[in-house]
Amino acid sequence: MARAMISGSQGSGKTRALVGSDGEPGCLHDAKGLVTLFCSPDQIESNEALERFQKNAPDGAPHALQIFGRSQPDPRNEAEQMCMVSDLAEAGGAAGQSVLTSLCSDCPFSATCGYLQQERT
Repeated sequence: MARAMISGSQGSGKTRALVGSDGEPGCLHDAKGLVTLFCSPDQIESNEALERFQKNAPDGAPHALQIFGRSQPDPRNEAEQMCMVSDLAEAGGAAGQSVLTSLCSDCPFSATCGYLQQERT
């Protein structure tokens, strides 16, 4: 399976090339039949990139989905984190454990977990 990574210095136009600008689509708008992972350094830049992708998307462009990390504020309730036990989840992940099988499967918050809800959507 072919993979590609785009890297470059800050301000060189990587995001513009991917998500488009000024009503012109970017190369991700042509990524039909592919799964693309677009990583941003923080939630603010992620929000901006998603907004630009959607604003510049022509008819028939692939759907975009924003995934929030476990310790990020839950957009459904900004007073809570996506995962109610994100400290435990991050510690387990750092120790090499599968968080989904070692923690999420038995978590008392799993039914209302914002992080897991993303997978159900």
